[in-house]
Amino acid sequence: MKKTLSFALLATLFSAQAKLNTVKVFDGSLATCKTEKDVNEVRNQLGAYRAKALSATLTENENVQIKIALSFLQCVNEDSKIGFKLQSPLETITSRSFKGDEITIFVNKARVKSFKDGVYSILSNTQLDDKAVQVHTIEVPLKEILNGEGSEHASLDLFIQKDIKVENTSSSEMVMEDVRSFGKFRIHLKVDSETKKVTIK
Repeated sequence: MKKTLSFALLATLFSAQAKLNTVKVFDGSLATCKTEKDVNEVRNQLGAYRAKALSATLTENENVQIKIALSFLQCVNEDSKIGFKLQSPLETITSRSFKGDEITIFVNKARVKSFKDGVYSILSNTQLDDKAVQVHTIEVPLKEILNGEGSEHASLDLFIQKDIKVENTSSSEMVMEDVRSFGKFRIHLKVDSETKKVTIK
């Protein structure tokens, strides 16, 4: 497990057919977990995640329902082995500041949100469960995600948002509350206007 993300638990949800399967951290970049520096890297402190679009359907009122699978991971050093570990997005996290102080990050709430690139108004907002692997169905208006009026192509961006509280465990001097967002994944869809079917590209 040291340098890969080959988890048996994810084999079914995150198969070779995965449309969205890159691991991302909160700033949108790829996550790495190979050294002790990675364990305490600021951009890794809130964890990483993988996402996959499982299916998409069009409702009678012209909304698109998209089923998504999410897995959340944390870069850890356990028994002198460094690697990603499945971990709930609501789990309390212990790390170190750039000064070397121990900090504790409490997660009050976490949710998956969606928006259309270039528009940025939130189209869906779903609370996350206290589980490392979870499946959710989001519903958004088709007209809001089409790539132009009359287009048969559509796209939607997902991101994770956490409400957190950070405490300096070493000195108890620093207490900070913040809202942090994880980097986005994009879902590409194709809409058949005749059959009213939506497929994941």
